[in-house]
Amino acid sequence: MRANSIIPKKYVRRLSALSALDDNYQLDIYPTIGVKQEAHGILYLDDGETTNHLTLKEYNLIEFTYEDGNLFIKTPHANYRAGQSFIIDRINVYGITKTPTSVMAASGEKASLR
Repeated sequence: MRANSIIPKKYVRRLSALSALDDNYQLDIYPTIGVKQEAHGILYLDDGETTNHLTLKEYNLIEFTYEDGNLFIKTPHANYRAGQSFIIDRINVYGITKTPTSVMAASGEKASLR
């Protein structure tokens, strides 16, 4: 994988993309190596069937940024509400020397890692 990349993917293999709509996501993060570790990625979601993404702008654009041990998730466009869920239940960070012990949401809520 290329450094400076965040790759969102579904980790359960399915026979079709439509059968995987409700599956959770995994983020594979490949930060740059050096003093400042960072990586970036984008995920685009729509219904996968209609042209509503063009005509009604019904799609979600999710941006991921990893900087010095912090993961930021922003949704600059979130107009697709029905259908696909967006749950990240696995995050892999490659090439780091210190293992993370917790995750903190923007709200300040903190969760331990197992």
